[in-house]
Parts: sequence; C-alpha cells; structure tokens
Amino acid sequence: MSDQVKELDEQPGDASERAAYQLERKKVAAILYAVDIEDRDKLIELMEPLHPADIADLLEQINAFDRSRLIRLYDLEFDGEILSELDESIREEVISVLTPQVLSDAVRDLDSDDVVDLIEDLEGAQQEQILDALEDSDRAAVEQALSWPEYSAGRLMQREVVMAPQHWNVGQAIDHLRATPEDDLPDQFYHIVMVDPRLHPVGNVTLGKLMRSKRDTRLTDILEETFQIIPADQDEGEVAYAFNQYHLISAPVVDGEGRLIGVITIDDAMVVLDEEHEEDILRLAGVGEGSLSDRVIGTTKQRLPWLAVNLITSIAASMVIAQFEMAIAQIVALAVLMPIVASMGGNAEHPEPDCGGPCHCYQGFDRIEHLAGDPAGMSGGFDQWRDLCGCDGCCWRHLVWLARAGICDRGCHGREYGGCRACRNGHSDRSRTHWG
Repeated sequence: MSDQVKELDEQPGDASERAAYQLERKKVAAILYAVDIEDRDKLIELMEPLHPADIADLLEQINAFDRSRLIRLYDLEFDGEILSELDESIREEVISVLTPQVLSDAVRDLDSDDVVDLIEDLEGAQQEQILDALEDSDRAAVEQALSWPEYSAGRLMQREVVMAPQHWNVGQAIDHLRATPEDDLPDQFYHIVMVDPRLHPVGNVTLGKLMRSKRDTRLTDILEETFQIIPADQDEGEVAYAFNQYHLISAPVVDGEGRLIGVITIDDAMVVLDEEHEEDILRLAGVGEGSLSDRVIGTTKQRLPWLAVNLITSIAASMVIAQFEMAIAQIVALAVLMPIVASMGGNAEHPEPDCGGPCHCYQGFDRIEHLAGDPAGMSGGFDQWRDLCGCDGCCWRHLVWLARAGICDRGCHGREYGGCRACRNGHSDRSRTHWG
C-alpha cells in the first residue's frame, strides 16, 4: 500500500474510506515507467484491471507531457467510458491527442447522454469530429438532444429507453427483451417504462419485480409506487434534487406534449448533484464558478476581480481607521482590537443583526453596554457578542468609546465619564453613562 493510502487510512471519517478506491503510488509509478520505456504490452497489462474512472483519475493526476505519451502508447485500447469520466478541464486536451480512428471507436460505444455530455463543451471542430464518427441515427439523436437548453433535463437524458404498452403481461415483456437486438437496448437499464397508446408514460416496472413475477401477471399489477415524470426543459439541478428527494433510480423524460422521449438514470443525476455541491463550495470560498481541478491560471483569472475589489475595500477601511489616529495613539489597545473586530464581523455575522440603517445599530446599544459590564457573557452570551461584531463599522465607534470608558472607569472610580479628561470629546449624553 502506498504512503498516501497509509496516511489516509490513519485519518478518521470519509478520507480513509476514499483511500481504498484511490490509485496506489506504486501502480502509478509502474504505469509511468512503462510509458517511459515505451513498453505497450506492459502498459496494457497494468491498465487492463483498472476501471475507466480510475484511468480518468490517473490522466488527471499526471502532467500534460506524460498524459500525451500515455494516450498515444495506449492507442486503440482507449475506451469511450474514459472520456465520459474525465474532468471537463482536460477532456478537450485528451481528445486532441487521440487519433480519428481511436476517437471514432471510442464514441460509438457510448450512450447518447454520454456523447452529449462529451461534446457540449467542446469547440465546433471537435464537435464535428465526434459527430462524424457516429452513425446517422445516433447523430440525429445527439443533435436533437443538443437542441434543448443547456443544463436542462433534455441534455441530461439518454435516448435509449425500454418501453412496453399498458396491456402487456410479464411474459410478453420478457419475450420482447429477449427478441430485441442487443444494439437496440441500452447497456444498463433499471426499469421498463409503461406507456399508453399516445406514448405518455404511466408507470415504471423494475427488473427485479419483472423477473420474480409469473408470466401471466399484468405489468399494471407490479408498477412502482414512486413514479416521477421529468419535463425535458426542467433544470438539471431540480432533476438531481428530485432523484435525491424521492430516491429514484431512473425517471422518464417527456416533451411539451407529455410524450416519452428519453430517460434519466441515477448515475447522471448524481453527477449533477456533485457538480452542484462543488459549485456551492467554490462560491463559499469566493472562487465562483469553476472546478476543483482547474489550473492555476484559470483559478487566478476567476479570483483576480474579487481580490481587486477586496483590495479597494481594504484601502477604504484603512482610510476610515486613519480618522481615529489620535484615539489609537492614546489607547494602544484599539490597535489590538481592530483585527478581532474585522475577523469576528465576518465569521459571527448573522442575518438578524445586520445593519439596516443607523437606527438598527442603536437597537443593540443597550446590549453592548451590558456586555461591557458582563464580559463573561453569562447573562446574554452569544447574542451580545454577535451584536457587537455584527454591525461592523457602526459598532466600531461604540468600541472606541467602550475602550475609553474602561480607562475612565479605572481613573475616575465610578464618576460620570463626561467629567473625565479622556472622555472630553463631544460624546452624546447617552454615551456618558455611569458605570457602577
């Protein structure tokens, strides 16, 4: 087992569980060594046990030079499933390295939804290259799928679907499946979609129920309880939510007139769900749209505008702080408190205490005074700290007089702040509170 896998095994949680499915360093090193010595037979021997997803991970991990040499040496053994598993950031590069013959053989074995996912982000020349490799019927199906809006269920569905009329029984359905040519059936399917004479889907029959039922059982008697119909123009994010919410395995897709035109399977829905989660994580990190495997240049271009905005706002904040130069010079503790307020203002902020105007800040004024008198927060706790840190610039003014108030309190022994030397700066009557 590699050092990387051993290290992950020592970590609790999901990391150690994922390590069991990661490529070992020794395996990757052996593959790269076979590429270095141009031993094609050894490379095929090492790559043959790997799943297409593992090969895609391998291609994503190595550099562009080694990736190009590996693809050329692997040549005709390259599988179309590898292309569908590749991240979009390097898929175009890999396709440009493949020879036309290898690319044609690879895409012919893919389902229509995988072909659509493969070519929708490619340039026009590469799209035509892949479309030319398809048969006329497959090309027409892919072009029709591309006519649907981007990020819609029409783009996500596959055209290969197994259907049966309402009046059939189990025996008729099984005989139909056995008599249908293998090329006319999808490689993997989970349901038989029942349709009415107008091709409107009315239910799903799982293969498990089909195989354990008697031949004379009507299909309508063994329909799935959970049945969802997906409109072709529905957003793919909503489709993924429906699969996750209702625990779907597959769902029929219908056009504007309600006729069956395809099916979406759980593997495609989970890919969308992962992309949605990744996009949310990137937005939380302030990166915006992109991919975790994007290159440094691409990520820099996405981050640069926001970094520039952050720089401008930081300069503006520094200019505001400069207005309190005299106060900071007199009370050095304020310089220590400034980064605390800045960090806590962003981390502890809650929608409730947001400043909607000047009056909103003063709504928490009494609580700030109480917080100063109760530093442990025993009587108010988190809410008071939240109000103090949540009002950002407005409460910074309060923090200034609070710091001064503490000094005055120590120097004046409970006298009114307005009579103290450090507090003669024009505070309002409300700020001149007697601290007991």
